[in-house]
Amino acid sequence: MMRTFKRNTVIGLVLLLSAMWPATILGAGADDAAAAALDPQWTEQNRQVLSLIKEKKVDEALIAARKMMSYLRRNSRLKGQEAATTFNNMGMIYLSKGQFDMAHQYLSKALQLRTELFGPQSIEVATVWLNLSQLYKLQAEHIFKLHRKETQETGEQS
Repeated sequence: MMRTFKRNTVIGLVLLLSAMWPATILGAGADDAAAAALDPQWTEQNRQVLSLIKEKKVDEALIAARKMMSYLRRNSRLKGQEAATTFNNMGMIYLSKGQFDMAHQYLSKALQLRTELFGPQSIEVATVWLNLSQLYKLQAEHIFKLHRKETQETGEQS
C-alpha cells in the first residue's frame, strides 16, 4: 500500500512539474527555431512517452523511452537536446518507479548534457536540478521510513 501511495505521489509530482514547465522538463521546444531543429521522429516518440506518463503507464513509458534512446544512438544524436530531454524523462520515469539509482544515473546524464548545451544558468539546467532535488528528497524519506520501521521492529521485540 505504501509503495502504491509513493508511486502515485511521484507520478503526480512529475505531472505537476510537466504542467508548470512543459517546455523544459518534458522536451517541447522553447522557441520555434529550437523546435524546428529537433528530430521530427524523436518529437513524435517523445509525445507518446509524455502521454504514457500522464496516463500513469510508467512501464510502457519506460519501454518507449528506451526505444527513443536506441533511435538517438543509431542516428548519432546522443549529444543533443533530444538526448538531454530523453535522459531527463527516463530519470523521472525511474523516479516514479522508486528506482533511485537508475533515476540518479539518468538525471545526472541530463544535467551534464544540458549544462554543456545551454550553460549552467539556463532554465533547462535548473529543471534537472529541480528533478534531482525531488529524487534526493524521496530517497531521504525512503531511508527515514526504513530506519523508523527498523527501530519499531527492534523496540517491539525488546
